[in-house]
Amino acid sequence: MTDIGGSEIERRVLQIMEELADDPDDADLRARLLAGEDPAVVDRVRRIIGMASLSDAMPTEWPEGLAVMFADPPERFGAFRFVAPLGSGGMGEVWRGERCDGLFDQTVAIKLIQSHLRVRAGEAFEAERRILARFEHPNIARLIDGGNTDDGRACLVMEYVDGEPLDAACASLPLAGRIALFRQMLGAVAYAHGRLVAHGDLKPGNILVDRDGRARLLDFGIARLLTDEAGAVLLSGVVTSGYASPARLAGAPPSIADDVFALGRLLEVSAGDAQGRELAAIARKATALDEEDRYASVPDLSADLDRWSRDEPLAAIPRTWLYVARKFVRRRWKGLLVSAALLGVLGYAGWSYQAAERERIEASARFDDARGTARYLLFTLYDELVAHPRTLKLRRQVAGVAQRYLDRLAGSRSTVPEVKLEAAQGLLRLANVQGSPGMASLGDGKASRRNIDTAIALLQARNDPAARAILFDALLDSAFLAQNGESDEMRAARDLASAKTMLTDGSALSNYRKSRYYLAQSSVDRWASHNDLAIRDADQAIALLRASDDFDTLKLRSKVFERKADALYYLHRHKEAMASYRAAVVPLELALARFPANIEVRRRLAHIRWNLATALMDYGDPHEALALLDSAVAEIRVVLAFEPDDDDAQRRLAMFEQSRGETLVILGQLDKGFAVMRSSADEYRWAWQRNPKDMRSLRNYAVTLGNLADEQGKHGRFGDACANWRTYLRLYDLIEKSGHLAEEDRTEGISPARKNVQQHCLSG
Repeated sequence: MTDIGGSEIERRVLQIMEELADDPDDADLRARLLAGEDPAVVDRVRRIIGMASLSDAMPTEWPEGLAVMFADPPERFGAFRFVAPLGSGGMGEVWRGERCDGLFDQTVAIKLIQSHLRVRAGEAFEAERRILARFEHPNIARLIDGGNTDDGRACLVMEYVDGEPLDAACASLPLAGRIALFRQMLGAVAYAHGRLVAHGDLKPGNILVDRDGRARLLDFGIARLLTDEAGAVLLSGVVTSGYASPARLAGAPPSIADDVFALGRLLEVSAGDAQGRELAAIARKATALDEEDRYASVPDLSADLDRWSRDEPLAAIPRTWLYVARKFVRRRWKGLLVSAALLGVLGYAGWSYQAAERERIEASARFDDARGTARYLLFTLYDELVAHPRTLKLRRQVAGVAQRYLDRLAGSRSTVPEVKLEAAQGLLRLANVQGSPGMASLGDGKASRRNIDTAIALLQARNDPAARAILFDALLDSAFLAQNGESDEMRAARDLASAKTMLTDGSALSNYRKSRYYLAQSSVDRWASHNDLAIRDADQAIALLRASDDFDTLKLRSKVFERKADALYYLHRHKEAMASYRAAVVPLELALARFPANIEVRRRLAHIRWNLATALMDYGDPHEALALLDSAVAEIRVVLAFEPDDDDAQRRLAMFEQSRGETLVILGQLDKGFAVMRSSADEYRWAWQRNPKDMRSLRNYAVTLGNLADEQGKHGRFGDACANWRTYLRLYDLIEKSGHLAEEDRTEGISPARKNVQQHCLSG
């Protein structure tokens, strides 16, 4: 028979498969249909039928209703040869492979990108390789090798799992065994989340259980990295609707909340008809339509499952007195029977007194332990960890443990005044390490807000001088978070108004605390474009600060001069602004000389050098500006080398690079400068896309894109400039709809951009 082309092969294969669709096992029909066909057609049909009958589920389910036609793979990749196809996922073929270099016997699964997706998915495939290379967990299939085949197709060599999907494995197990398998998946997914990766397609076919009862999580091909590697365009492939959250079905990128939703569905599948009322409640909470109603994290879901196993009240069920009482009786029924017998022998009064006294002593000991542990975790251990590199993960764990102790203290009924005061101090300290903008926080603004509000409520119930002073600090912390982390001007102004009354009501406040107030008020004034008031408040703060080489005082002095410089700059008093920026540098250089190992000094010094450079760019020497920016970038890279997961430092690096790009443009290096600015804007865009509710990232993206458009417009590149101005205005529409638009946004950003569009872009 004459050789036929690829398109004709595919047409004939489809016709034959349609004929076989009603009865694919009819061997006589298949023989008649294939009689006289080209060998390439016969081979392709047999491959498809063979793959459909495979019992292996390694590594993914087939997309529904899709029979993928495999192109022949190369003979080998590296030390492995391709043996037989196993299945297909959303963008990859999977083959069983065997080691062929003679060193030892090894069976593997080779994930091979489909030829027709090579251009579209190659970047995603490489991103999957980077993700899996990070993982070393007993319940996640291990990455062995990766790269490109001789014909240019990307591939991953994975651990081969000889097993069956989760739902099939659970079918023959009692409830305890099913939940044990599900717990293995909780551990694997929590591990991935701890490395800032959301899976995005959790389903039974992506979970294999081997003959030893070990579950293995597969296929991170659509995972969404929550770090800067999210810039890779990851393909979502086929989203399984039965396990996908509403956000995923609507096309949103994968998130931790989506994985929690899918785990809820998997719990339903794992438990089956034996799940009962309480497991069903856990699954319902995990799969709530509103993300806010779901478990906030996998550990929270796991904690409720632990409560279920101990027969304790669940977070998934409202804690009515009847529900809690029933749980208590069920857990303690043996003890209650013994107590009843004792009552009959000893008499109610004597037994009751002894039990109450014993419980009081034990509770007091536990309470004192909680107080001491919370103080140690937040005021000793955490500070020690901050001084050591790459401890962010451990600091998160410490903060989580401290949170539980502090919640116990804050909710206690203790009448000892110091207890509530200690709880409030601990909550404020924890709030700062969780989400204080502008420092190496844990990036959890919601937890920070919750703890500040709890501390304020505790302190407002007291009227002694010590509590009033700490309440003053709490109000300033709240205003700072509201302005810089939440873009909530009204909240910031309200908190500062409350703090202001304490300046004149006789509260015992140090000059340092008063200076902090005037700095915060200056920031709010600057945010509202009341620059004259911002300068006045900054001057009052400066007058209150005494000369000191104390670390906190040096930092505060620098911040005050910086805030004054910002206000002067926007009043176009540029020489005064640069003088104030230079004055802000001096305390930090002194601090760096005294505390050379302190990473926060480097962070602040890099920031103030950037601020000075931005002033010099337009109203000074751009060459000096470029040197300062190079220095700022170098300093912030030291911070990132110390802690690579520092989100604040990542944002600052993007900000500094943006200014470097602008300076290069000023110096005439247009193409290089625009490229640097575009890259910086993309960094903020990716950060916002990872967390669409993060208004700070959205604002940063808008500002950097607007700066790029302005520079492009100045140099006559109106095609690019107009596209960026329009995107800039759309981004500010989103900011306005969220309720976080500031007056400065209107006057300094939106109005000039609209004028530029009207002047240069309407014809387009």
